[in-house]
Amino acid sequence: MSSPMDLSHPLPTPYPKKSLYDPPIRILVDTRIHLLPGDTNEDRNTFLINHICHLHWHTEFIPTKHRRYAFSTERYPIESTRCLFLVDYGQTASKEEDEDVPVVYYKWTGEYLTPLPILSYEAWIKNKLKYVYPFTPAPNWQNGVNRDREREMLLSKVLWAGSSGGATDEDLRALRNNEEDWAWLRATLDPDVFGGFLYEARRRIY
Repeated sequence: MSSPMDLSHPLPTPYPKKSLYDPPIRILVDTRIHLLPGDTNEDRNTFLINHICHLHWHTEFIPTKHRRYAFSTERYPIESTRCLFLVDYGQTASKEEDEDVPVVYYKWTGEYLTPLPILSYEAWIKNKLKYVYPFTPAPNWQNGVNRDREREMLLSKVLWAGSSGGATDEDLRALRNNEEDWAWLRATLDPDVFGGFLYEARRRIY
């Protein structure tokens, strides 16, 4: 039996046409943590990201060429947690063209990748790809402010003690008035957690 590292393992069909592998393109893989080999999350991440790159471009992950992301349905994932891995390759002429970049969806079975186009219908995944992991990454620093760091701090406030947690009324109003930050928060939080947060936010500031 071929091991998961054996990239010559026969793959199920149909796979997307070869032309779809050309940049710009996004590859998204859905799996469970325990299905990936390795002792640490970094080992598991590296294995699957390299497998994706070998399958599509016959190379290992190249930081100067590819962009990699990993996210799960839980903030503190355990072995059986559902997790997703994203590899982006290429550039668009402008950020407005990001939504036209094709996305190829797979499931990792523990042995091979199999097409899973039904992922494209999950709203929370679409929100993740658009607001949290856009194809054209936002600059880490803009106007002297690190927006990613600000959002992480806001998320920590929201999660503290549940519902609206440590978020102040001022934080909630700022969120309400910033459509992009609101969409980022909604895409980042578990739907049940976001529902509780939304209820508390409306009670306090609406």
